[in-house]
Amino acid sequence: MTDLKGVRRSQRRWVIELLDGPNMKHLGKRDRKLFGAIGSIGELHKQVVDFGNALGVEVHAFASDYEGELLERVHATANSADAYLVNPGGLTTVAEGWRHALAETHKPVMEVHFYNLPANGEQSIFTPSAIGQSMGLREHSYVAGLLGD
Repeated sequence: MTDLKGVRRSQRRWVIELLDGPNMKHLGKRDRKLFGAIGSIGELHKQVVDFGNALGVEVHAFASDYEGELLERVHATANSADAYLVNPGGLTTVAEGWRHALAETHKPVMEVHFYNLPANGEQSIFTPSAIGQSMGLREHSYVAGLLGD
C-alpha cells in the first residue's frame, strides 16, 4: 500500500473507533449484490486498520450484534477516541440510544454503509448527527469515510 502520511497536517496520531452494528459480522454470507465479495468482518477490519496505519491514524475496530455492547464501547472510548467511523448495520433506523451516546461524546462521527440506503428505500437516524456519510461503495465506503473523518 502507498505511504499516505504526506497527506496529514499534524504529527499527532489520531485514534478512530470503527464500530460495526448488527449483521455486519456476517459479511461473506450476505447478499453479494449489496455487500460485494468481501469474505469476513475480520478482512474488512484489517483493510481499514491497514489503511489507517498508512495514513498515520490508529483505528480500533469493534463489531457487535447488540446495541448495548455498542453503547458500552462508545462510553468506554469517549475519552480516548478522536472520532468514530460507524456502520449501524441492522440498527440504522432504530438505535436512538447508540446515536445519542455518540452525539454526547462531542466527537466527529462519520457514517458508512456498503450500499446506497435511499436507493433501497432506507433512511438512517444517524445521518443528522454525522459529519458526513460514505455509502454505496461496498467495503470502500469505509476507506472513504476514514479519509473524511
